[in-house]
Amino acid sequence: TPTHTPSGTPTHTPSGTPTHTPSGTPTHTPSGTATATPKPTPSPTPGAALGAVKPTSLSFGKQRVGTSSSAKSVKLTDTGSAPLSVSSVAVSSGFTQSNNCGASIAPGASCTISVKFLPSSKGAVTGTLRINDNASNTPQTVSLSGTGT
Repeated sequence: TPTHTPSGTPTHTPSGTPTHTPSGTPTHTPSGTATATPKPTPSPTPGAALGAVKPTSLSFGKQRVGTSSSAKSVKLTDTGSAPLSVSSVAVSSGFTQSNNCGASIAPGASCTISVKFLPSSKGAVTGTLRINDNASNTPQTVSLSGTGT
């Protein structure tokens, strides 16, 4: 019987890339219930009253001693976002005032202050209209001037 004897060393070189495919589908089931907690909305800053006067000065010119000038008007406006609480309206000596401001002015509203010059002596007179209130810019002031003749 014939015999066959292989010569050399047998070799085998695999080709391609080995792969692994897992079986089944991975799953994750969370436990418990997740809830989002909303951030608190900050409270709005409380409004502030802010007083504005126009004009900021009044000049009455010459006025005879002991007599009153015609009235000149000053407008006080609440330019803030809260009511303006008026505590006092006053003028220096030599001037008089009347007003329709009341105790409170609503935001955006205004009132009128009428000022007259009433000199008691000859010469230059200067003074101030002063409004005290709850505004951050209190007092509001208006410069006043006139000359007694």
